[in-house]
Amino acid sequence: MFSGKVVWITGASSGIGKAFAQALHAQGAQLIVSALTEEELQSVVQELPGAKPLAFDVADFDTLPRMVEHAIGFYGRIDVLINNAGITQRALAKDTAFSVYRRLIDIDLLAPIALTQLVMPHFRAQGSGRVIAIASIAGKMGASFRTAYSAAKHGVFGYFDALRAEVEMEGIEINVVAPGSVRTNLARNAMTGDGGTFGKTDEFIEGGYAPEYLIDQVLKAIKKGKREIVIARGREKLGYLLRRFFPETAFDKIAASTPEFIQQLNLKS
Repeated sequence: MFSGKVVWITGASSGIGKAFAQALHAQGAQLIVSALTEEELQSVVQELPGAKPLAFDVADFDTLPRMVEHAIGFYGRIDVLINNAGITQRALAKDTAFSVYRRLIDIDLLAPIALTQLVMPHFRAQGSGRVIAIASIAGKMGASFRTAYSAAKHGVFGYFDALRAEVEMEGIEINVVAPGSVRTNLARNAMTGDGGTFGKTDEFIEGGYAPEYLIDQVLKAIKKGKREIVIARGREKLGYLLRRFFPETAFDKIAASTPEFIQQLNLKS
């Protein structure tokens, strides 16, 4: 379903974004791949012939209109925007500076909103388009050590659910993906309370899905017409289901797991 489509992927240098690029390249998509620097994109464009690199900071909002013009200029159109670039957090709320909240929400919430808003007139003009927004299971329930991340991902659901209601009648499709843990460097690159880099992983990440498996499941769900795609297992899936159907029980269990999680974060290197 993506053969011949022009697909722009942010956060494409590793993890979920790179797995998306690999899978869609195999389907015959024409790719625009973005990350913070050209260096980060080198391995992607070498592996995927024809992929066009476009490096920029998604939270540099003043440059985004120019980046959208560049992206459209590669092929004369964009058919799919995958808002994947993101960062997470590993710090208790009491230890987190407000500047960390601002930076994380800029990247994880305001950046996908800004890019989508800028691409939407192009989609309307061509009468079609698709946005795939990568949220998180943390956008469905609050997660300890991730107050900023949970807030941003809840916001992703709110914005894109509302946008979907407005644009489906125009032939524009919106998918929101909520993965559980995925084996990427997201935790290692997480922001600490003072804005530093966490530099560690945890058992949830290590036991998570391979990015390639996740993308395979996402693409199957999109082909079936699913608009919201939640992919989780184990304790994360249980937490999601409890939050949905038995919220008071979910609140108790998440709070009770916080000491264990803090211990894991402190000990895992």
